[in-house]
Amino acid sequence: MHAAIRRRAAQAGYDENIVAQLGGHSLWAGFVTQAFLNGTDAHAIMRQTGHLSGDVEIYARENAPLIGNAVTEIGL
Repeated sequence: MHAAIRRRAAQAGYDENIVAQLGGHSLWAGFVTQAFLNGTDAHAIMRQTGHLSGDVEIYARENAPLIGNAVTEIGL
């Protein structure tokens, strides 16, 4: 799977340093991250990914720590 993803990314013109870092896990984590950002709850994501416990959140790669943070949810 890694080879196919990297080949397609290279064909799309992505920088070779970025291409070298891509793989199936990148797509998995990207899906989970985007689903959380779109407001999808963990149980719905778990149904799609096949996770059996709440550990699906470790795949969410959040670069903006205040998005979805409990502090911002209560207005602080």
